[in-house]
Amino acid sequence: MNENKERTEKIIGFMKSNHYIPLTREELAVVLEVPKEDKEEFSKLLESLLRENKIRLTKKKRFIVNKESTTYIGRIEGSKRGFSFFIEQNRQMDDVYVPFENLQGAIHQDEVEIKLVKRAEPGRKSVGMVTKIIKRKRNTITGIVEKDGHFFFVRPLDKKTNIIDIARLPSKVKVGDIVEAKVTDTKKNGKFLVGEIVNTIGNSSNTSSYIKAIIKDNEYTQTFPDNIIKEANNISELKISSSDIKGRSDYREIVTITIDGQDAKDLDDAITISKKDDGQYLLGVHIADVSHYVKEGTSLDKEALQRGTSVYLVDSVIPMLPKQLSNGICSLNPNVDRLAFSVMMSIDKTGSVTDFDITESVINVNERMTYKNVQLILDGNQKMAKQYKSISNEIKLMNELCDVLTNKRKLRGSIDFNFKESKVLVDDKQEPIAITSYDRFQSNKIIEEFMILCNETVAENFDLLQMPFMYRVHEKPDATKIENLMSLAKGLGLSIKHRKTIHPQILRELIDSVKGTKVEHLINTITLRSMKKAQYSPYNEGHFGLASTYYCHFTSPIRRYPDLLIHRLMKDYLKGKDISNIYEKMMNQLQEIAKTCSDTERKAELAERNVIDLYKTIFMKRHIGDTFMGIVSGVTQYGLYVELENTVEGFVSVEQLQGYFKFDKEGYRLYKERSNFFYTLGDQVQVKVTSVNVPLREIDMSMIKKITN
Repeated sequence: MNENKERTEKIIGFMKSNHYIPLTREELAVVLEVPKEDKEEFSKLLESLLRENKIRLTKKKRFIVNKESTTYIGRIEGSKRGFSFFIEQNRQMDDVYVPFENLQGAIHQDEVEIKLVKRAEPGRKSVGMVTKIIKRKRNTITGIVEKDGHFFFVRPLDKKTNIIDIARLPSKVKVGDIVEAKVTDTKKNGKFLVGEIVNTIGNSSNTSSYIKAIIKDNEYTQTFPDNIIKEANNISELKISSSDIKGRSDYREIVTITIDGQDAKDLDDAITISKKDDGQYLLGVHIADVSHYVKEGTSLDKEALQRGTSVYLVDSVIPMLPKQLSNGICSLNPNVDRLAFSVMMSIDKTGSVTDFDITESVINVNERMTYKNVQLILDGNQKMAKQYKSISNEIKLMNELCDVLTNKRKLRGSIDFNFKESKVLVDDKQEPIAITSYDRFQSNKIIEEFMILCNETVAENFDLLQMPFMYRVHEKPDATKIENLMSLAKGLGLSIKHRKTIHPQILRELIDSVKGTKVEHLINTITLRSMKKAQYSPYNEGHFGLASTYYCHFTSPIRRYPDLLIHRLMKDYLKGKDISNIYEKMMNQLQEIAKTCSDTERKAELAERNVIDLYKTIFMKRHIGDTFMGIVSGVTQYGLYVELENTVEGFVSVEQLQGYFKFDKEGYRLYKERSNFFYTLGDQVQVKVTSVNVPLREIDMSMIKKITN
């Protein structure tokens, strides 16, 4: 008995220590040096502690102490239906449901303390109540002024934030204005927000006002502070000197090409390619050496980290670096010397890198090509081929190698989704004039394949060196989600090979098997939803989606901070910097930077999506009453989401459907009782646009008919 008590105290004490990180059963046994003959008893002891609620298991089956306190720290994740969820800061517990009346004035993304008012039951989440707002995520919230009777309120543009009652409307503010409001109080025991208007952005009749509001709501600014501009100007006036070039590999005499979009101005990658005597390809990927100009710890560097990434908003950009750098001395513009970081790779006929060299370099781009023009050459356009005759051999080799690399990725199970991307065309007044799907050429794939290979090569090299590094990791999906996906596939009559472990090859084969079929959209959508989001980490955990053991982001330092950081780490190694005495400190810093960059990436993706959705709703407002063909892209108990051929998505509420429909969650369908009729993902339908809510970026439709094959 005393022996068990001592073991219990040892386990609990170890888990409470500051240096403890959550471990599995097997890892605990190793760290606590449990003898082989005592492992069964050790397992029983852990089970006993679990039953007594002294310890608990995380979602990843790792053990942690079950805190005696019933309060937890984390953030609020809002929803457009009023209720929210609580996400614990270390993700060591399941999400907690927080009903509207329990928010106590907290809003989407606020850092809060909560207490559990009801423990989880089978099939249901725990219920929590906010006890303290630790930190507001945003000081102000953008929205549109509306009126209900004699009362004014601001309806936030962020659908996950609740409305704000306005005690006094400023004299110059009118209903319909887009404003910034500050939450000052709550009423009715914290159920409702009260605030004041602190700034008017513009009127909701102007598209530009919405764009400004989205930028402000995400706390972005398209301008830089004066000290940052001054620093950038000083750098942009520099000329590449002999001392800058000294010690660098000189590739200026090799034919070098950039391939980007027509409007791109921040060119951060260039390509050289040739065939060696032994038949192998020699591929050079040359990346702008931004780290030569943006030094660690400078004001410019701190601003770049805070921004994390450039944000592309249809016809404008919020750059990570001032344009003096991003479009100027850092950009690999043609016919000028540029400092670069080069990866020269020998690649055999199977797509394997047999040798490589990573070096600081100097290059001079011969041709600034666009995806469209390269594609015309590949398609046999004689005029374009004649115009770029000097690089025809390089274009041919690029295409050859692209096919080799694509086939290699396919064989190892790398997943390629086939979703339409939206392309919005706007006029000089920022008004949308057309919405189409984005054309993805073979020329796009060429650059994608080369960048993937380069990123893998760099990541593998530095993983083997065991140096501090920043990886791009993509965890395996949860087994339950994959099991549900496979059950759905089998229910559709698809033949799936059984594997004991989750491997991307399974998903690759599934996606390939439905190409061109009615269920292609369904399978692609559910597969994507089954997967986790990629993120940054100083620890290499592989990239599941690419079926890659090693991966990083090295190729876009002008627009992504992790790439810039990696360049610095690589230079430290190449210059023989001794980091043994600061290794642990560097790893801790990288952990913080990884989280910051992962967060800024998510934030940028949301802002970009919001702007595209805004343009779509403004464009579709002109088409109220028009009919369109589309496919069912989402199914909920409340109705159907329908994606039109131009990539616009609208909602058909269940009330708009003729008859009484029930929701089949497992089958992703709405079905009519006592009938074989149903709607499911991938169905072709004809719909009519009935209403458009621009502020909330919502399009409502009514069902005309389902198209049966």
